[in-house]
Amino acid sequence: MNFKHKYLFLLPGFLVLLGILIFPIGFTVRLSLSSWDSFFPGLDFIGLENYTRLFMDDPRFWEAFQRLSFMSVITVFLQYTIGFALAHMVWKEIKFQRFFRVLFLIPMMTTPVIMTRNTLGRHQSRRRC
Repeated sequence: MNFKHKYLFLLPGFLVLLGILIFPIGFTVRLSLSSWDSFFPGLDFIGLENYTRLFMDDPRFWEAFQRLSFMSVITVFLQYTIGFALAHMVWKEIKFQRFFRVLFLIPMMTTPVIMTRNTLGRHQSRRRC
């Protein structure tokens, strides 16, 4: 069998990937290395000057970085702790284990049930007309 044309089928997906992911990242890097101003458009290349100004001269960046790091550590710790506790409640034999299992399944089942009801309702209303 001759599969020389198989790469041609990858081309549309690759073009979408290029347009949605790679181009915005490249353009953002290009903007970060230029002195772009929204009032006077133009991309004048200045190199790493923006980054040196950000890391060396801007104390607000480091304050924001500290706050973000603190919040990230706290939220990840809480998510893991709460998630592990909930998984433990579902796994171990405890009182109301079935109740907790149903309680955890309700959010996962709400959207499919609502979408099914909407679709069935839409199709049934068309038949009546």
